[in-house]
Amino acid sequence: MDRDERASEPFGRREVLTGGAVAAGLAWSTPMIRSVNLTAIVGSPPPTSTTIPEPTIYIFAGAFHAPGLLAQTDDCLLRGKYEGTAMLSSLGSSTIFLDFCVVATSSPFALDHGEFRIEAPAGSVGGPVTAGFLEFDADLHLEMVIDNGTGAYAGASGAATFDGALDDTVVHGIKGDITGSFSA
Repeated sequence: MDRDERASEPFGRREVLTGGAVAAGLAWSTPMIRSVNLTAIVGSPPPTSTTIPEPTIYIFAGAFHAPGLLAQTDDCLLRGKYEGTAMLSSLGSSTIFLDFCVVATSSPFALDHGEFRIEAPAGSVGGPVTAGFLEFDADLHLEMVIDNGTGAYAGASGAATFDGALDDTVVHGIKGDITGSFSA
């Protein structure tokens, strides 16, 4: 029996086999697909590659001098809060905010936690103060992680340090250099 004859049978061999397999409780699977016709969709083809822009690397440095508050609080032996401006390379004139907590009772006094922010004309970056110390002779070192940003610096990631000292020329002031880098 050829193909044309099977197609014209009212009750073909396939139906008999399928019915018998089902009646016997056996699974029946249909034959594999032998061919597929594809029809082109009108329009432009998808791009062959996608270019992901490289992040911009910002490296900054500058002198920072600011008055502030250095006081004992419930959770800190000394809490330092400072706000001042600095001319930072690649960022421009920036306002810097530092807030950190000294917890140790002997020199060097360890820093437990804190946060910082740098606000520049194109945006801001900030994150936690993760480590540092305050020496008995007033030397101050802060290590900071940049984990956020706004404006041109959205998605910023990097690190910064402050190396300086307490400044006795202003009430509870600090002075020193802030340096760092981040990508955004």
